[in-house]
Amino acid sequence: MVYIADDTANPTSPRLRRTGPASPKGCAGTSKALRHGSGPFAKRTGAGASKEEVLKAVRGAVEGAGGRMVSLKEFLLVSGMEAEDLRGLFTGWDEALRAAGFVPCDSRIDPRRLLGDWGKVARRLRRVPSRKEYDREGKYGAAELTRRFGAWTTMPGAFRAFAGDGKRWRDVLALFPESRLGDEESPAGGEAARREAEPEQRRVWCRPGVRLGGRPVCGDPLGVGAMRNAPMNEQGVVFLFAILAEGMGFHVEALQAGFPDCEARRRVGTSGWQARRIEFEYESRNFHEHGHAPEGCDMIVCWVHNWAECPKHLEVIELSKVVKDSGS
Repeated sequence: MVYIADDTANPTSPRLRRTGPASPKGCAGTSKALRHGSGPFAKRTGAGASKEEVLKAVRGAVEGAGGRMVSLKEFLLVSGMEAEDLRGLFTGWDEALRAAGFVPCDSRIDPRRLLGDWGKVARRLRRVPSRKEYDREGKYGAAELTRRFGAWTTMPGAFRAFAGDGKRWRDVLALFPESRLGDEESPAGGEAARREAEPEQRRVWCRPGVRLGGRPVCGDPLGVGAMRNAPMNEQGVVFLFAILAEGMGFHVEALQAGFPDCEARRRVGTSGWQARRIEFEYESRNFHEHGHAPEGCDMIVCWVHNWAECPKHLEVIELSKVVKDSGS
């Protein structure tokens, strides 16, 4: 995986460009730092990193590596940070990359490289890696593999079809004998591997274009009812909820500018309705940042659920997941 720059402003420049502040001095030493676990972005011992510090380190790590893919494991080595520094700030490594200013675009890769990397991780761990283990140890991320080969449970079958009967992967294949593969894993995985016999489009990361002043910015294409694009703010969440509410079993009774935003009735059981106090947020963690009292609300309706410490009594409806699950 490589990170591709948006060179619209200067088509002759092949180097990754950044519109934000300059990278910290010394990022050119990233490759050396990757080997020695130190570098210009080393976190102060015992000090928790702020979101700004983490984003600065992410940008520096990518640019210091010449724009190539930097895995979470490599980032932790070069920055001196720990996974705990990212937990609570981002839901995953992909979100951290997005927040640092990188967006997905298309490129090509041989699927054999993906499966080979999965096999190398399994070899090091001496077992079939979990998604979290592969995110930590692999080069490409579990999301990339599942996008290409299907559910994570199909990976052993996909790898077996890729490895064949050769000697190179015999020790890895022994970690999951074919007789132990479930019905879902072997056929689906093998079919996925055969479909991926030729290189095709894959996801990489690139710099987005520069926003032009005085023009609105839309979300990604959505196409749900009258809403053509995904929400970009809380108002978009309210509008999308209005479109989906009836199908989700809600009847809205009142909306207000104060907290909570909405009073609604929700279908319970087969014939009853019950009152619900709803607060709308673009991101669920905004509820905490806005200083709302959890006891004054029954549920949060948001586009992105990223509040790991959300009180258990607060139900969270993540509309992006609702839309995805509905196949809209």
